Amino acid sequence: MKKGASVGASILRVLTRNWREKLLALALAFLFWYLVRSQAVVRSGYLYEPPTFPGRGQL
Repeated sequence: MKKGASVGASILRVLTRNWREKLLALALAFLFWYLVRSQAVVRSGYLYEPPTFPGRGQL
């Protein structure tokens, strides 16, 4: 058997093993990314005003 064929077969085996868990992890990663991205858009828009801190000596 060629070395390239065995490497290809092992890569395919790694990708297809536990494919449901990998697909679920990918879906959760996209969900978290979307939630964080949507929060960042809301906070950078007009709905969010950055907090103002008193200047030095103005307490």
